[in-house]
Amino acid sequence: MEKILRKINLLMSSLKFKSFIVLFISILIISFFLFGIREFQSNDLQIKLQPLLFKDKKDLISVTVNVNTGLLIKNFPQFNVIENKFVVDMLVWFKFDPEEISISTIEKFSFENGKITYRSTPDIKNVDDKILVKYNVLAELNCNLDYHKFPIEDHAFSIILVNNFVTPNEVILNVITSDFVISQDIFIPGWKVKSLNTSFGIDEDPLNQLDSTKKTAHPKAIFIMNLEKTGARKAFIIFLPIFIAFFFALLSLFLPAQNSSGRSKLAASSVAALLTYRFIIEGMMPKVGYFTTADLVYGVLLTFAFIILFLHVVITKIFNDLSNPTIEVEDKIKLSKTKSAAIKIINQLHLARDILFILTSVISTILIGYFILM
Repeated sequence: MEKILRKINLLMSSLKFKSFIVLFISILIISFFLFGIREFQSNDLQIKLQPLLFKDKKDLISVTVNVNTGLLIKNFPQFNVIENKFVVDMLVWFKFDPEEISISTIEKFSFENGKITYRSTPDIKNVDDKILVKYNVLAELNCNLDYHKFPIEDHAFSIILVNNFVTPNEVILNVITSDFVISQDIFIPGWKVKSLNTSFGIDEDPLNQLDSTKKTAHPKAIFIMNLEKTGARKAFIIFLPIFIAFFFALLSLFLPAQNSSGRSKLAASSVAALLTYRFIIEGMMPKVGYFTTADLVYGVLLTFAFIILFLHVVITKIFNDLSNPTIEVEDKIKLSKTKSAAIKIINQLHLARDILFILTSVISTILIGYFILM
């Protein structure tokens, strides 16, 4: 049994074994990131509209004014995902029967979570027995974006068209996915359009907390643009430096207990680099009140770097006491009645170092993988 423990101890302390562990966890973490980037991950909040039915289950479209609605996005003068600020240059059109609803009512449309800064005069055309009304619109929008997966997140950018001057009993904004179009000339740096979706229906808001019958409702049409990242540049900029700094802390566990200066300098440099770089990446991150993937990964690396630094401080203190024995240590050695006590303590320090190296590598990799893939 002792021979087996000695072999395990020699294996754990060998340079080849530790180098293999570092290489293995590096490949594993890179794989986590590649998998996380390739998978479409959007946790953005989507409004759930009520179905178009009366209380007696009659189809609301068949008994109210049905206004066909469409949207063409021509350009994004501003597209800032980090600050959640978007300026959209678009064309909005409506097709309806002029005998059922007037143009003055139609043009009272607006966008939820945004404001229209420019609205052109209506371009009106007759199409069969209906009219087609088009508006060139410039709008500033904010979206319900979720940044929990930042910087490897994707987003569902929603444009919510609403008319607050009519009720669902009067008008329904009917939209199909083929009527949502994006100009082929649009270029969004760092993003590409994965797919387009639409939905329409009724959005109800309560007017009284105790009486559920008191509520207001308006017709809405939602145009959803699913966006995915085109590369890993931002993730690379954020994560690569902090992982390099963390590996300096791991490398400090390669050194023997006698090299107190080298161990402490490597560990302290790792902690200092992680703390300093935090101020740099703060400007790249969204201003949110919850932890993102970047925050969680950074927290894991900084925590284990501090643990490694603390261990080195303890090892250095014990080793210095052995090198310059105090009365207390001399008394302990005398009590042990063996000159090998100091060597045993140093071996135990090496064992503690090797165990910490394995635990740090395994636990940090598991946590990072969980935070990336969850």
